[in-house]
Amino acid sequence: MLLPPGISDGTAGRSDTPNGGHPASKGGPIDGNLYPHLIYLVSDDDPQEVARLCNTLGETPSYLVKSFRSPSLALAALRSEPMPPPLLICEQGLREIDGISFLSKVRSQSPDTVRVLLTSHADTQTYLRAINEGGIFQCVEKPWDRESLLLTIRNAIERGDMVVQLRRTVTAMQHNNSALSQALRQIHSAQERLLESERMAAVGRVASGIAHEIGNQLSVLSYAEMIRDRYPDDPEVKLFTSAILTARARLGGLVGEIRDFSRVHGTLPPQDDPLAIHPRLVLGPEPVVLSLQEALSILRFDPEFRQRTIARELDDGAIANVNRDKLVQVFLNLLRNALDATHQGGSISVRVMSDPIDPTANEASDKSAMVRIQIDDYGDGIPSEIMPRIFEPFFTTKGDRGTGLGLGICRSIVGQHGGQLLLESPLPPDAVRPAGVKSAGTRVTIVLPRAA
Repeated sequence: MLLPPGISDGTAGRSDTPNGGHPASKGGPIDGNLYPHLIYLVSDDDPQEVARLCNTLGETPSYLVKSFRSPSLALAALRSEPMPPPLLICEQGLREIDGISFLSKVRSQSPDTVRVLLTSHADTQTYLRAINEGGIFQCVEKPWDRESLLLTIRNAIERGDMVVQLRRTVTAMQHNNSALSQALRQIHSAQERLLESERMAAVGRVASGIAHEIGNQLSVLSYAEMIRDRYPDDPEVKLFTSAILTARARLGGLVGEIRDFSRVHGTLPPQDDPLAIHPRLVLGPEPVVLSLQEALSILRFDPEFRQRTIARELDDGAIANVNRDKLVQVFLNLLRNALDATHQGGSISVRVMSDPIDPTANEASDKSAMVRIQIDDYGDGIPSEIMPRIFEPFFTTKGDRGTGLGLGICRSIVGQHGGQLLLESPLPPDAVRPAGVKSAGTRVTIVLPRAA
């Protein structure tokens, strides 16, 4: 079958277009040329009738027609197109499969392609089936009128262009909305962190002033030592001075904790880094176990500590960049909390683990390797209603024995190491409990970046 210029026979292969094929599903100016709209024509009607239809469509330079006498070949060609054609015209009376059933397959395979049905029997039932099953844009009755057909084709292609543009616009809006939502979340997070740092800075400055005043007054209590030494044989003096000196030691510890808190939170973050709420520490790579063992060796003189069973599982190869003095302070505080949470004869579990570093992995993978220190106590656990307040300054469940600063200081120090301090209560399901222990318990996990 001879076809006019701009018409290709789909059964024989694709027509020659720039870059080896149509670059888009719709025409557009590129380097002064207009790429044509691709139209699929599927008809096994009389060859002369098909040629007349192709001639009519070929009169419009912006249309490139591919004709197919076999619906199966048309579907195969449709799957191979880099982009779906904007329009497909189909004869209803196909011998291989009826046109509406074929259009239903096209609708499923290429929903953005606008579909037009040619039929000699445009009754109501045919219309309804073509709309419901084939999702057609319009039904053209045969014998068709040239002007009406071209108007239908033009309107169909314009509709297809609008649908494609609408999809692109919706996709772009969804992408922009997603990016905007992410930016808003980051802004809200930054604002919350900045407000938190400002609040903590204010509390830190007040705490620093309180610690200074208390420290000045504590010097007066040193006279109790002089009184005790002057009257060493007086039991009442010995009793009273002992109480005074015990109170002084306790107040001295409180002042020390307040000063630690104020050093971390007593100043606002620098203007060039408003999110940095932690001062810098001098860090160096060393096994985390060294800091933990030092804390355990200090606590061995504590009578309460001797009345607990301490289970240890330590990985000597768990190396992180640490400040040992500060990390020992963290371990001492957390272990004392575990002592307070358990009873005489209770158990505490200490584990140090590390992610393996793959020598063949890239640098980003190495930086994602972590060291984890878990301290599990098998006490009564932390009530769920107070868990949200557990890091608040001066909030404590220990009554007069606590200051409410320890966990906040620990979290700040761990943050300065680039890590996280996490609390879980009750213990997670993977916790290995001592035989017969069913209490809720608490797990404190310190996560630090592993150093090579």
